[in-house]
Amino acid sequence: RIAVAGRFTADSVQNTESDADGDDSPNESKSRTGANKKKDGGDSTVHDSNGNALCLFPSYGACGLHNLGNTCYANSGWQCMSYLPLLRSYLLSGQFKISGDLNKDNPLGTGGRLLEEFSDLLRLMWSGKYGSRAPQKFRNFIGKCRPQYSGADQQDAQELLNDMIDMLHEDGNRVRKKPYVEALEDKWVERTNLPRVGHEAWRRFLRRNRSAISDLAMGQVYNRVTCPVCNHSSKNFDPFNMLSLPFPTVAEVIFQCTVVRRATAVNCPGTLLRVGRKHHPKQKQVITGDSSPPSK
Repeated sequence: RIAVAGRFTADSVQNTESDADGDDSPNESKSRTGANKKKDGGDSTVHDSNGNALCLFPSYGACGLHNLGNTCYANSGWQCMSYLPLLRSYLLSGQFKISGDLNKDNPLGTGGRLLEEFSDLLRLMWSGKYGSRAPQKFRNFIGKCRPQYSGADQQDAQELLNDMIDMLHEDGNRVRKKPYVEALEDKWVERTNLPRVGHEAWRRFLRRNRSAISDLAMGQVYNRVTCPVCNHSSKNFDPFNMLSLPFPTVAEVIFQCTVVRRATAVNCPGTLLRVGRKHHPKQKQVITGDSSPPSK
């Protein structure tokens, strides 16, 4: 959990409560007094007048979500999405409204409602006021958009995340009128090197899909399919918003992953830097790299 230094102490909590008591309204002070009586009686959970658990140790993001009946899969998925720093700052700051990314006319989205509802939920979770909240309003809206999540049946968290990312992308898609984009020709793919094919495939994908979600949580994978009869190979790049990593059952295996976003000659000099001539040891070497995506 992300917390301010010095706030996870008993003295800081008492000071916070005493400072807040001087600024609260009479109704809020009464509810706080009743909550303190419950605390003194042996119940360590402090609730407000609406039944939401107050955060005894104020910190940003330290907010749980109530189980509304087999909704643990949804709560875990929403918590994971709330801990994506760039996505969280994009929603909490209201940048989708300021920059005009809110697409209410996209038939593939929810009319921009999901962006607004999810930003409201994150604003409550990251306010530092609540220890837990009941996401009843947001869950009802998700049930209207996707009926399979409206009931009390257990669902798959990965499918929920996939639907959430897709709906958020369409609600914030900057492409108002999607043009028709032809697929890459097989003959051109065969005679062109893979980096060039990947750049062109991503450029064509961005002609129809440009949003903060596509910048943060989308990419493409290289697929090659070979016919076992005629040995014809088909190469293409498919976009994705989530990757499934299979883990073996052997417990002794240790995975070490290195993720580099937008690798350039600056952050990956050993793989991307190509020096044409030898430099003098005392000579200052200037490394320049284009960090912009190939589509720009």
